[in-house]
Amino acid sequence: MNEKNILNIFGFLVNEYNFKYRFEEFSIYPPMITDTYSFYNKNGSFTIAELAQRGEIDYIVLDNIDQLNEFFHAQYEIFYGKSKIDYCELRKQLDDINRHYINIFKEEPQIWKKNLIKIFYSQKRELKILSKIIRMQIVEKSNFFGIQV
Repeated sequence: MNEKNILNIFGFLVNEYNFKYRFEEFSIYPPMITDTYSFYNKNGSFTIAELAQRGEIDYIVLDNIDQLNEFFHAQYEIFYGKSKIDYCELRKQLDDINRHYINIFKEEPQIWKKNLIKIFYSQKRELKILSKIIRMQIVEKSNFFGIQV
């Protein structure tokens, strides 16, 4: 995945709905780099986070794009920080982080089932399906994943 592909697939958010776009790299799990592709407005941000070395993609929704750095820093502190945290506090912090991740396959499951039954899976196909679902949500509800358009 690369920035050009992301903008080709999700550029409609910028072009049609006046979202802003930001690319950033984070080193959460050294030495691996997480590339983030964020689309945001005053109502929230939607980020595609790619950990290319592991072939992982996560989808994140935050109230504000400025929370992205803090979001990744909190994960780093939990997994690599030196401070000792009791189990209850750790569980609370992990729950707070996890509430921002989106399970995209729960959104419009019939569309995913129909489109992902093909033999060959690709991240690009996943992103294209997701962009269709986002378009549908915007038309139907004037928001996607809770971000008002």
